[in-house]
Amino acid sequence: MTTRKLIVTIIAMIAASLAGAAARSDEGSGDGPRNGVEFDRTLSKIVKGKGPTDPIAAAAVAVMVGDRLVYSGAAGCAEFNAEGTACVRAFEPTSKLRVASISKMALSMGLMSLVEQGRLDLDRDVSDYLGWRLRNPAFPDRPITARQLLSHTSSIRDPETYWVAAPGAFQDLFDDGAAPFDDAHAPGEWFRYANLNFGILAGVIERAGSERFDLFMSNAAFKPMGLDVGYNWSGVSQTARRKGAGLYSREGDAWAPVVDA
Repeated sequence: MTTRKLIVTIIAMIAASLAGAAARSDEGSGDGPRNGVEFDRTLSKIVKGKGPTDPIAAAAVAVMVGDRLVYSGAAGCAEFNAEGTACVRAFEPTSKLRVASISKMALSMGLMSLVEQGRLDLDRDVSDYLGWRLRNPAFPDRPITARQLLSHTSSIRDPETYWVAAPGAFQDLFDDGAAPFDDAHAPGEWFRYANLNFGILAGVIERAGSERFDLFMSNAAFKPMGLDVGYNWSGVSQTARRKGAGLYSREGDAWAPVVDA
């Protein structure tokens, strides 16, 4: 099962439920809790693998019509026992968990707040912010900008490992040649998705914002919006942490925690 297949399945099943709900609503009989029950059943089927996808640990869906939340629901498990064979805490619509590339959108919000304050220029050489020279060796005279990093047109490519353990720095990836570049396209000329772009942007934000990245994001973006979230569990309330959900993958007949290694 691929992530793409799972997402398509969820969208298709929810869309089908919405279509039926809309039809009944037009008849004056379907707008209400009954639709929520149907959505809950759909989510439960997805989680249990009663469809075209394999079982998953948990899933949550929110449906908006304009600015109105018409449905939110969840199914599955937020925490399994040590053996991974039994659920000890159910997954809820408000359960917080670690996300991956969705966080790129949030980073963009924090970065744009610096742009609006005049503390960061999207088209300036990011080397000026980083404090070290970032260049594609094939195009040494072409600066790489924050705009290019945001749009994945920087010509940077992901190496097999695109993070650095403390106390190292991202610069280490480039100094030892571990980070590959597109030698056929200069910065700004070609799109290719690369996670490393946003790691570099986090460093740019730290230098331009004069604050550690996770703290800057909490103070500049999340707290002003009343969001109890963050790039580090230590920046989230204890209540939210206690109710948080782990990530799990299926290994045989049990669920195993997913960790970065």
